[in-house]
Amino acid sequence: GMAGTIVHLAVATQLDQLFANEPERYLGKMADKYCSNDFFAGNICPDGIMAREGYCREMKLHTHMRDGIPDGTFQQPEHLQLFRKRLSDFFAKHNNKEERFSLYLGYLTHMLTDEKFILEIHPYVLQRIAVTGYDRDNPQTYVKFGRDVDQIDFRLVKEFPGIDKAYQALCQVTPYEIADYITEQELTASREWIKSYFFETEHTIEDPIFLPYQEMYQFIPEAVSQICDRLPEYITSGI
Repeated sequence: GMAGTIVHLAVATQLDQLFANEPERYLGKMADKYCSNDFFAGNICPDGIMAREGYCREMKLHTHMRDGIPDGTFQQPEHLQLFRKRLSDFFAKHNNKEERFSLYLGYLTHMLTDEKFILEIHPYVLQRIAVTGYDRDNPQTYVKFGRDVDQIDFRLVKEFPGIDKAYQALCQVTPYEIADYITEQELTASREWIKSYFFETEHTIEDPIFLPYQEMYQFIPEAVSQICDRLPEYITSGI
């Protein structure tokens, strides 16, 4: 249970509006390197690992900087600290020398969005599902969780202001890889799947059961505002 793909792209949509309008304010000395298309693409990269042959969940934990941080233990202070340190090291390594800084900036904002989701939304959804008799060890729990995440994404695609720019970006972006993590081939396959599944396929929208739409809709601007507060610590490191 992580934030949905379109939730990530909705966060990216609002961030992109801020970065495009006032790049110096948000991106400091990296302002002139900002590229919208790369930024939107970066926001879907960490989940691109699912396109890998023989994919298993450990691989996803790896691209989400969570080796040795199993589900349900993320909020432990030492794990949260380890996760943030890895994120900081990862971004410091790429944020300066990279032609494509915005790709890694998008990767970073995806991770900060997931962090907020895992700490603030995830436990409550599991509690609501548990009340119906399914605990966190029951695979059905994640089927129910995933269904709600999808339903919210299907509705956001139709309703979220400016989301079409995310789609345009995914159509226009020059192919990319995330060094040491995910190959260009995997990321292209993943991007094409996202375009097709979320933007080009009609879905019947049903109400989510355990994760109210309004709650997630409100989550988006909150995530944006917290990410903007935290960006300076990442952008100034490693320069």
